[in-house]
Amino acid sequence: MSTTSFLPSTQPNRLFVHSATSHGLVSNDTKALVAGLPQRTIFDALHDEGFSFGIYYQYPPSTLFYRNLRQLKYAGSFHAFDLDFRRHCREGKLPSYVVVEQRYFDLEILPGNDDHPSHDVAEGQRFVKEVYEALRSGLQWEETLLVVTYDEHGGFYDHVPTPAGAGVVPSPDGIVSAAPFFFGFDSLGVRVPALLVSPWIEPGTVLHRPSGPYPTSEFEHSSIPATVKKLFNLRSFLTKRDAWAGTFDCFLTRDTPRTDCPLTLPEPVKLRRTAAAEQAPVVGVPGGAGAARRGAQRRPHQGLVPAQARGGDDGGGGGQASEISIQNRLVSRGIGKEADKPGIGKEADKQRDGD
Repeated sequence: MSTTSFLPSTQPNRLFVHSATSHGLVSNDTKALVAGLPQRTIFDALHDEGFSFGIYYQYPPSTLFYRNLRQLKYAGSFHAFDLDFRRHCREGKLPSYVVVEQRYFDLEILPGNDDHPSHDVAEGQRFVKEVYEALRSGLQWEETLLVVTYDEHGGFYDHVPTPAGAGVVPSPDGIVSAAPFFFGFDSLGVRVPALLVSPWIEPGTVLHRPSGPYPTSEFEHSSIPATVKKLFNLRSFLTKRDAWAGTFDCFLTRDTPRTDCPLTLPEPVKLRRTAAAEQAPVVGVPGGAGAARRGAQRRPHQGLVPAQARGGDDGGGGGQASEISIQNRLVSRGIGKEADKPGIGKEADKQRDGD
């Protein structure tokens, strides 16, 4: 289990994954995203020290929201997933660090595979299966750590309090968000699933809190660039946040890689049998004329149930009102210059913090 970098929505949290800051952004501000964010990224850090990276995309990649990645020198680092990913795995040509971006929009001929409601989660899990199986059968399998996580939680209840407060969570860069929030980025968000897949991880390992580098450190989105920095022995952190975040290398504890990792995973079962409906139907306000009509109207909870599950009732199930996780998938290959293992990477059983 990991934690979002702070409470707001999709793109600001995704920015933390690759740069350990959102540069003051607290919402999916289209104007700011299109203009491009100026901060240094983990891609810049790798490139500057001679390591390769690759972004394999199914839709126009959101990593282009970083202004630096629009430079011509990085053009060769972008690859069409469907054309290149399996081939690069098969031929052992994956770069040192890889990010996979999936389909974020739900079309009839190309269904969304990002686990975002109201997309069929079977499509998202089929994508995880596809990525895993390509890596597992590839030449670089014993040098690979696959990380699967979610940019945010989707509004589900979590009984664990959000870490927050001065002296607990550091602001990445001292930037305060604009009015009306004036947010200081000194708190984390809610917990999200995080799966580590590697032959260098013992079976059944469960992620809890990290042991450092600080007493208040947590696993969060900035743990990804922090882990990459540590594995590749890069010169410096990106911000104070990735310097503070726990790193995932502590789970790569085996002396030899596992040989029992399955070559294939089970086929996910299709769950959604109706077309997506992003909005739940309007329900009458209690009292007055609205109350008289309530019996004939659908209850709020019924809007979330597919028609077939309601015995053939008309209309499809409505999607959840809040945004849910768009999966980010990172594959990091290779080791740091001072690391002592022959490689990083492989299949760890799916792990989750049950606390």
